[in-house]
Amino acid sequence: MDFAQATLTLLVLYMALTIYIVYRGARQTKNIQDFAVGKGFSPLMVGLSLAASITSAATFIINPGFVAFFGWSAFLAMSIVLPIGLFLSLIVLSKSFRKFGTSVKALTLAQWMGNRYNSKVMSYLMAFVALTHHVYRFDLCRTDQSNSQCLAGR
Repeated sequence: MDFAQATLTLLVLYMALTIYIVYRGARQTKNIQDFAVGKGFSPLMVGLSLAASITSAATFIINPGFVAFFGWSAFLAMSIVLPIGLFLSLIVLSKSFRKFGTSVKALTLAQWMGNRYNSKVMSYLMAFVALTHHVYRFDLCRTDQSNSQCLAGR
């Protein structure tokens, strides 16, 4: 078996495993709370999911470019300060956020903020900020691809 065949075989196996996991998860998802909140998942599974999303492509694509552009200060920020701040904030805040979110049955950050501050305006404002944040990040990199300073995809 040459390299191309081995690569194709591993890719097909990976796709089959992914489809199996998706199928199994879809069978166990009965409503929006199962999907959005992950009801029934252990804290370990939620933590592993969060770790996977944090260490996504940004870790391998965007962060090295950020460090190459800004140098040692970015290296120290990305490799020391950011992980310490992230883990400390997760340890300190996650339990109370989850407890309140569960008590008010909030499925989104906008719902959580609106319920927390008992304000529809806050809920709409948070939804608007989240939406414009994603649109702004996409538009900034789309219109400025030729510029090496396009770091908005972080």
